Amino acid sequence: MVDVFITLEMIISNKYNMAVYVVRYLEITLDFLMLFAPVLLADMMAVQVDGLKITLHDRLCLNNGVDMKRYSSLAEFIGYVEARGCRLRACRVVPLDLTLPVTVFNVCVTYLIVMIQFADLY
Repeated sequence: MVDVFITLEMIISNKYNMAVYVVRYLEITLDFLMLFAPVLLADMMAVQVDGLKITLHDRLCLNNGVDMKRYSSLAEFIGYVEARGCRLRACRVVPLDLTLPVTVFNVCVTYLIVMIQFADLY
């Protein structure tokens, strides 16, 4: 977030050329990408769990009483997967899914606006 603020100050002062701005924005983009790569992987894992649920329900419908032991164990496993879904949270508060980067971006923009407003006071 400080990099963004420094880049905005550089743009306002008109001291640097466009190549410096491009490099700084690439650096910021890569920082955010490395920061949110685990969140992307966690969301991909949740999608795989949802696909597993669909596959298990299909198998359960196709098995329809042929092998009762397999049918009951499959139904029990489906119940477990549905009860303990793939929900990852940081400190049991912040959900780790694809909404996290948007939330962090909103917070960064808000604080950036506040920093710009306070920078004009001095």
